[in-house]
Amino acid sequence: SDNTFYQLFFSTYQGLSIKYPARKYSGTFNALQRPWYQRALSYPDLLVFATPYLDATTSVLVATGATAIMAPDSEYPYGVAAFDYQFDEFLTYWHDIMSDVCDTRLRQYCYLIDSSAFLLYYDGIEDDIDDDDISIKFLGDFEPTLMQSLIDIGFFINDTNVNYLDDTIDIAY
Repeated sequence: SDNTFYQLFFSTYQGLSIKYPARKYSGTFNALQRPWYQRALSYPDLLVFATPYLDATTSVLVATGATAIMAPDSEYPYGVAAFDYQFDEFLTYWHDIMSDVCDTRLRQYCYLIDSSAFLLYYDGIEDDIDDDDISIKFLGDFEPTLMQSLIDIGFFINDTNVNYLDDTIDIAY
């Protein structure tokens, strides 16, 4: 009951997924398509976090940390090991470690962002937890000037892609 993590899991590039505590995955679950799996493979030398989302088996809002696990004697990942925090616990942890730094009364704002400029934390996120778009809150929508500055200095690189399904142009960072 005092476990920090909500769930621990490992998924291989072949699609095998193991979870603790054990729960049955739905027949349509595919770890290789989940944001945490793809992000970990994109940054194999880092511990990465996915923006908050509803867990596929429990429908609980979670934040996932993940890292690629390399195959023995290979430069290629064998799979991804990951853990979920219940998102409210993640927020409590973040508030505890950042309470001396983030003070909106003093105009000291803190954001925790992923590598695509989506937000894992911002002041007031607790009020937005039930939003349908909680997984895609974008830094540029909250702080457009800061976002533009991060693009200008090369911290983020703007990339456009044609989305043939929606007949739109998508922007990625």
